[in-house]
Amino acid sequence: MVAIVAVLHATGTLVHVQAFLQRGILATGLFSADVIPVVDRAALPHGVTFVAADGSETHLDELRGHVLFINLWASWCAPCLAEMPAIDRLHQSHGDRVRFFMVTLDDDPDRGFEHAVRSEFSFPVYRPGSALPAGLYGGVLPTTLVVDAEGRIAVHREGMAAYDSNGFHDALDRLASPDP
Repeated sequence: MVAIVAVLHATGTLVHVQAFLQRGILATGLFSADVIPVVDRAALPHGVTFVAADGSETHLDELRGHVLFINLWASWCAPCLAEMPAIDRLHQSHGDRVRFFMVTLDDDPDRGFEHAVRSEFSFPVYRPGSALPAGLYGGVLPTTLVVDAEGRIAVHREGMAAYDSNGFHDALDRLASPDP
């Protein structure tokens, strides 16, 4: 067993095997992301900027009126990779009503950009263009936030979750509705 793990680690496939196994855990539905009641929602910190692979910048302060799905991840993080197929499906079903920001926190952002291209994900990938404030990122990967159209954090989930559940789709539909 130790030899198998050593070979997987040496070949760089261990994280992918771990992600595959964790996808099975996500399929049980035990890991869900809950929506925070409106009265308890904190405002998204100001001054957050993300940079796309082409160098274009997006300032989140300018996106008030839009629902945002922000996922902080790294290519070496098995739980991050485990939830990505579900997030990609969510992007495919809601990308016309929700702005998606898959933010790589790899030391070399090109690794994150390349991983998304190799995996043929449809969602856009960014890197931080500014320091990430504590209200956005507390050091746990993956971290996912959903920001409502008023600029308040409706979901703040540290750790992996199943984002393709019916309940999460319904919650996102309500947030993205003109009359939430």
